[in-house]
Amino acid sequence: MDLTGSAFPCPETYAPVREIPAPTFDPDTQICQPSQPVQDEDGIWKMTWVVTDLTTEEQENLRQAREELEADFGNANLNQNA
Repeated sequence: MDLTGSAFPCPETYAPVREIPAPTFDPDTQICQPSQPVQDEDGIWKMTWVVTDLTTEEQENLRQAREELEADFGNANLNQNA
């Protein structure tokens, strides 16, 4: 068993990266995307996240796209982060 806890060992050319939950963000005004992993003081590689504010135009486009989806699919919860 390797450092990931998996019975399948990582190939030598790869280092295991610890998965970190995405930070809290406002999905109506921001986007959250994975970024380059960083190595901490213990030598563990951890994934990182970047939260970026959407422009006013991007927010309006998102709102319109959600309205279209709701019209097509009913009042389903389309916002997975809410």
